[in-house]
Amino acid sequence: MESAKPKVLIVEDDKLLVVSLIDVLTAGGYQVTAAENCEMARPLLASTEVAIIDLRLPDKPGIELVKELKETNPEAEALITTGYADVQSAIEACNLGAFAYLEKPVTLDRLLLFLKRALERRQMALEIKRREQEIKGLTGFTGDILNDRVRLLEQDKGREETLSRLYRSIDMAFRSLSPVEAARSLLPLIADETRANNAVLSVIGTDGKVMDRTEYFKGMSPFKVVSRGGGTRDDILKTKRPRIIPDLAKHPNPNPDRLAAGIRSTATYPLIVDGVVCGTLLLSSLSKDGFAGMDQIIASFADLCAIPLRQSILLLETERTRKTWEATVNAMRIGVAIIDMDRNILQANNTLASMLRVPLEDLPGKKICPLIHGHPQPISECRMEKVCNSSIAASIVINERFLNIKRLEIRIAPITDDQGKPTHFVYICRDLDIFRNEDKPYPA
Repeated sequence: MESAKPKVLIVEDDKLLVVSLIDVLTAGGYQVTAAENCEMARPLLASTEVAIIDLRLPDKPGIELVKELKETNPEAEALITTGYADVQSAIEACNLGAFAYLEKPVTLDRLLLFLKRALERRQMALEIKRREQEIKGLTGFTGDILNDRVRLLEQDKGREETLSRLYRSIDMAFRSLSPVEAARSLLPLIADETRANNAVLSVIGTDGKVMDRTEYFKGMSPFKVVSRGGGTRDDILKTKRPRIIPDLAKHPNPNPDRLAAGIRSTATYPLIVDGVVCGTLLLSSLSKDGFAGMDQIIASFADLCAIPLRQSILLLETERTRKTWEATVNAMRIGVAIIDMDRNILQANNTLASMLRVPLEDLPGKKICPLIHGHPQPISECRMEKVCNSSIAASIVINERFLNIKRLEIRIAPITDDQGKPTHFVYICRDLDIFRNEDKPYPA
């Protein structure tokens, strides 16, 4: 039985970065181990769930360790980090099964986001494996213990292989951050398996409106459908149940565009996660009752698409929010940094980098004290050091000659966990000569 805490392995020879990552991930509820080279990491591969591997390690390239990880522990995921990104190494990492290829410096939010997504994909892979084994196990039963579903599987020997192909394809397709791109590669497969002539996947937003859609045509000319409201999709959003129309010509309210295109039958299924419809799958056939006996395959496909589709949507929304937030913070005329309990910078904005005369990408992992004051170690009399030790927010205005700033206002405030225990600090710096009309310091 797996530990309640996800197991993360960090393979990195930058000791300062490793310490910072261990602090952050441990505080985030992960069980973390670390190794500084491939040889030290090798015994830990079998028990890890996600490995964060630097591309350039002292003894071997990180790519080789990814290969060993996948051979030893196929369900484990790998995140490659590097300060020397190139297209060839990115392609090689993806071909070996790495979940993501991240350029340094990797922001904390981005790393945690990809780490969470990697764990979700690993869980999905385990679920797919379990369901495949369950299907294979069911087909081995005989006699009275066979239920109707198993008898149906026995009548169609190819259905087991069909479901397995669908499971594997869904896992591969949703490696893309774009749910529409993923669906675009999946629709031809489900159309082939169900003999559909038209397949449409619509992405539904939280407001119930279509955010995006993609469709596939097979054996027929493309056609356009004008949404008139009150149709099948609206019905599914309300009932959250599949809707199969075996003969569109006999339906009381058929879509005239589909009838004009020669469509005779349709099957529409909701993609549901935690009771929320995040998408719909619509299959159309030129044949009457074209989806008879296909309900299990279509339902399985819709169920398995729902979770990664929802994850892709949330990831995109989170990524958009992150980019907006980063752009906002970087546009500020004040310096901002997130530091850990050991005074290491985890994230910073452009203004602080300009104040410190250090490239923004070089700031993560550096100590804040030498950069602000020019001292290698914290000064016990420093008011900011007292704030770090007392965890009570405060501010101070100083003459920092080291930075050639006559009046530098520094404010530091703790970030606490659910129990009120400080885990990080927000460090804010203002050059008050720039803010001449706003020279009142923050309240202590």
